[in-house]
Amino acid sequence: MLLEEYLELTRQLRAARFEMPVVLLTSNTNDFGGGAGGPTLHPRLAAEFDPLGIGFTCTWGHAARELGLYP
Repeated sequence: MLLEEYLELTRQLRAARFEMPVVLLTSNTNDFGGGAGGPTLHPRLAAEFDPLGIGFTCTWGHAARELGLYP
């Protein structure tokens, strides 16, 4: 349910021409994906995230870089 709300909010933001980065940060790699080489979003979720330009990560540092907070 929470993910559906997140996706809908992002759809509405994008429709309103919001172009800032959007990132899902989670430690729940069982439901969303994961990988030894870094965060890998489950392919079915990637099909919904990619068109909206939503990033995915499992670490605060990576999320901060995706949002442009760190170089």
